[in-house]
Amino acid sequence: MTPVYHPRATELAALLVRQRDVLGISASSIVGRGGPTKPTCLAYEAGRIPVRINDETLDKIDVGYSLDPGTARAILEPDTSFLADLETIVRNHLEAGERAIQRLSETSENGEGKERADDWLRANAILQMLLDSRRHQTEHRETPAATSLPGVSLVKGNKQD
Repeated sequence: MTPVYHPRATELAALLVRQRDVLGISASSIVGRGGPTKPTCLAYEAGRIPVRINDETLDKIDVGYSLDPGTARAILEPDTSFLADLETIVRNHLEAGERAIQRLSETSENGEGKERADDWLRANAILQMLLDSRRHQTEHRETPAATSLPGVSLVKGNKQD
């Protein structure tokens, strides 16, 4: 049976490799800094990260690699709760727009309602594109540079053997 790894394993793995390089330390040194075991470090850096990781291991990753608390969890389980709020706002906006367009179309004698309706539809299309773009970025996030990850602070250290 082929092992199944976390869908965001490559993102965390890339950060861990980069961070250990910045720190200039070995995988064995991560353990001494309060991190997980050396085999766990090497497996995670290779992208072999299980779908479920306990909180203690995630905390040890943050500590051992000198990451801000919660960084490993944020990468593996990004917060997408804002999408539900954004979808509600857009849906309410679209519904209000449809009602306004209907009223404008019914009451306008000189075509002004049609012009306003077209403007409203363009604004709605832009909002929908922004929502779709943000959802796509969240669901299919590329591995960004470590310095651009929220909650990540790279720490420069002395090279150790």
